[in-house]
Amino acid sequence: MTTATAEFNRLLGRARAMVAAMTPGALAKMHEAQRRSYVRGELMMDHPAMTAEEADALIDDVLYGGPVRLPARPVRLRLSRRKGFNLQEHSRAMNGLEAVVVTRGPGRKWGNPFVTGRDGDAAYCVALYRALASGFIAISAKAGIEEQKEAMAAIRAPLMREALRGRNLACACAPGAPCHADVLLELANKPTCERVE
Repeated sequence: MTTATAEFNRLLGRARAMVAAMTPGALAKMHEAQRRSYVRGELMMDHPAMTAEEADALIDDVLYGGPVRLPARPVRLRLSRRKGFNLQEHSRAMNGLEAVVVTRGPGRKWGNPFVTGRDGDAAYCVALYRALASGFIAISAKAGIEEQKEAMAAIRAPLMREALRGRNLACACAPGAPCHADVLLELANKPTCERVE
């Protein structure tokens, strides 16, 4: 069982327990929207990465026995040099999504110009990358100004979201270690609003 499946099953059990804990009298008095809002809030407090849509899908499954169809959430993957490793097969096996490589290299737009060891430890390099995404150039870093400007332009380009949104991002960083791909996942997959004219 994958970690995502185990987490989903834990959350489903938590949602069932919360709904079951309500007395029949309380359920009759409480409007469905209030009940849904309460359970959604509890689930989202327990699991901060969960969206309202995902919480509603769990609640629908518990209340109505409907099928739970949670959208796949993009994750960070680790690249491997192992013989026969296929990134796209690995990515689809994880959650059914395509993967994009975001390491440094020729022709790659989203690599981190700050190098662990040269510019600082991994956490510091990711913090510099996050600042770069916000529009700040690190004068004290050993990464060149032009290299930082190119990276900033790629991160802040409107097409970045289209290219990375809904896709797993692959980097060489170890799972659980600080990685600029986590910054890109956050930026590419945050909710958007349509422009109204």
